[in-house]
Amino acid sequence: MMKKLLLPALALTLASSAQAAIIAGDQIFVDFGNTVATGNYNTINSSALSIADTVRFTDGSTTGVGLTVTATNPYDGGGAIASTAGLTNVNTSDADVYVDTLLSTAGNNGAGNDTITITFTGLDDSLRYDIVGGLARTSGGENFDTDWVISGETTQTADGTAAGGYVEFLGVETTAPGTLTITLTDNLRQSGLAQLSLTAVTAVPEPSSAALLGLGGLALILRRNK
Repeated sequence: MMKKLLLPALALTLASSAQAAIIAGDQIFVDFGNTVATGNYNTINSSALSIADTVRFTDGSTTGVGLTVTATNPYDGGGAIASTAGLTNVNTSDADVYVDTLLSTAGNNGAGNDTITITFTGLDDSLRYDIVGGLARTSGGENFDTDWVISGETTQTADGTAAGGYVEFLGVETTAPGTLTITLTDNLRQSGLAQLSLTAVTAVPEPSSAALLGLGGLALILRRNK
């Protein structure tokens, strides 16, 4: 009787664990600011800077991935506009996503550099990740000049304009076991975010690794044919 009770419970536990693990193709979308967007967005604002278990954009199920944002002086803003850069996974149709923002300004009237740090935890180190995010405030720069830094990647700069306010990193590795950290540092007055997406993708083998796998497969075929 005990076995009959335990086996279904164990199956449910295993199924739940499998569902919570991030896999290739999963997407985590983050909306910054006070307005809650329609759809399965994870919302971050100055009053709620962390999410213990983010949800998938496709179905709202949990991913097992945590998200924490730290900033020098975080506050919620608005007045952003849609991006015209044409990047994948940037929402340009729902104002609830792209208008409101999380901003950070250092010192008195923005004097000095400030940072926003975005940390994802619970990631699968065998996967790679596409990161897209930013904000657009006007056709001019409006005091935005922000360096986006991910360890091992080329630094990208967002200028806050409709065409240049968002950045895109493709095929990024975790920066520590299970962890991916993104740092935004302003060069002018302030830094900020309206939205951010993380998409898990399958790692592409290095040419040398692919060649070794091919040789191994060929050797196995030749051995079987003998």
